[in-house]
Amino acid sequence: APERISAAALSSSLDAQVTAYSEAFFAQQRLDSQDAALRLRRMMQRANDGTKMSKAERATLEADIDALKAYQRKLTKTGTKRKKLATSSILRGANVVLATNAGAGADAIQTLPPFDLVVVDEAAQA
Repeated sequence: APERISAAALSSSLDAQVTAYSEAFFAQQRLDSQDAALRLRRMMQRANDGTKMSKAERATLEADIDALKAYQRKLTKTGTKRKKLATSSILRGANVVLATNAGAGADAIQTLPPFDLVVVDEAAQA
């Protein structure tokens, strides 16, 4: 959450809006990620515990480990895409967007259609 935002305005911040928009998705993603991490940990322990395995068993286990790592990367990418989609959707639907000069340069704002009016107030920065 933004560091210097009043408690009254916090629920209207972009971070809070994105969190609310994506809450169910990210809750499920956390569960999937935790499950994948647990399965990966068990597979890695099995691969490294010194148990004798045939070459075919070891190859299958290594392929399963690689597939699980790929799945974890996919989860991360999906979460990043979801957050960008939520941010874009919220900003496109907003009637008013408040941002600092630095925040106004963010990619999410730069990709929006042009604004009818922009007011820059950096007086509080002095």
